[in-house]
Amino acid sequence: MTIRACRPEDASALVAVAKSCARGETDFVLVPLWESERDLFAEFERHGVDPETHLLVAEACDGAVVGCTGFVRRPKATAAGLVCPIVARDSRGHGVGGELLRAALALGSERLGVKVVSAAIGVRNRAGYSLLTALGFRAARQHYLMRVDDTPVAVRMPIEGLELGAAKPDDADAMLAVY
Repeated sequence: MTIRACRPEDASALVAVAKSCARGETDFVLVPLWESERDLFAEFERHGVDPETHLLVAEACDGAVVGCTGFVRRPKATAAGLVCPIVARDSRGHGVGGELLRAALALGSERLGVKVVSAAIGVRNRAGYSLLTALGFRAARQHYLMRVDDTPVAVRMPIEGLELGAAKPDDADAMLAVY
């Protein structure tokens, strides 16, 4: 197995692995949550960085991409979100996730200047929890982080015919149907 920088042509294989992991509660990680190649590239575009620099892939001896890990962050930020290691089901149990995580931590500290890393996994992902804690991550309740010194600016999109108003008790059934 080889761990290398991501290439644009890896996108479809990475999406397949991410979709597979998103299906099982015991596999779930918050990032990556890519359902299409567009989602993958948009994740990095949103942060202003490129996947070729911030994402690593595990490649099997036959050249198949079997997993990935890396970081999302703002350009030059020293705090980053971990793209948690995900591994194709048929490649699990061979240490691929651990090798990916070690490679990501080295990439972050040695080449990207990352000093603080946050990770988000599902509460039933015991293997993910064990891997992260074994390599120095510490659980700190479920939380959300936001940068306040560089908040994103949302573009207001005009939607014709849409009116926003306060919800009323009579709206509950319709809201539940949407949810």
